[in-house]
Amino acid sequence: MRQNLTAPSSDRAANGGGISVKDLSVRYQVGHAILEGLNIEIASNEILGLVGASGCGKSTFLKALAGLTAPTAGHISLAYRTRDSDRVSNHIAYVFQDATLLPWRNVFENVRLPLELKATRSGAANEKLSVAAALDSVGLDSSAWHKFPRQLSGGMRMRNSIARALVTDPDILLLDEPFAALDDMLRTRMNELILQLWQQRPRTILFVTHNIAEAIMMSHRVAVFGSRRIAKIIDNPLPWPRMSEQRTSRDFAEQYGIVSQALSEVAIT
Repeated sequence: MRQNLTAPSSDRAANGGGISVKDLSVRYQVGHAILEGLNIEIASNEILGLVGASGCGKSTFLKALAGLTAPTAGHISLAYRTRDSDRVSNHIAYVFQDATLLPWRNVFENVRLPLELKATRSGAANEKLSVAAALDSVGLDSSAWHKFPRQLSGGMRMRNSIARALVTDPDILLLDEPFAALDDMLRTRMNELILQLWQQRPRTILFVTHNIAEAIMMSHRVAVFGSRRIAKIIDNPLPWPRMSEQRTSRDFAEQYGIVSQALSEVAIT
């Protein structure tokens, strides 16, 4: 049973962000299925860690949720709407493994981009979270706003990318191994940042990682991917709020062993 979610269940339902996936399949070419018959229910404001071997479909799953990859079959339902595969929801934001910043735009301009795109589509940007507030939330003060991506460290580029995702105040945040290229110390700090942001404004987060400790530290549940689908979902009973000190606890070590064992039992074909 998931424990200690900040918002009561009635508030979670009102905020949106719940996801229901039924019999989802994705094929990139004839006879080659990346996902097949995937089913999962994700609660509003839940943080779900996704682990599994390379090529097992974790990133494809996120892209299908975001509308970046068209499902071959199945159904994806979001809290506020049910959408076809070619409709991208305004309530979803995606952070890639690479920061994917536009090199000709500075920090401030990169974060402002989603609001400009929304204004182009709808005639007016519904600005729930200002660019300045988004940048402040990830620890990028005004002294960095004029800098271009080439002038930023890896950690600052990723903060810039996360701020860009947050500026529209999405109900669902999809994180596709965003910290894989960072050193361990910086990676830990970025984990703490995501958890702090979630405490300040709970939202549904799906987090792809190859790092078991990171998945345990960040999530309410861990979904273990096998061959073309989720093989097992593991509840994570560690108490909230999560603290770095928990990584050395017996409970953390036990949870690490459970996830490791599940991964070892999954056969990738």
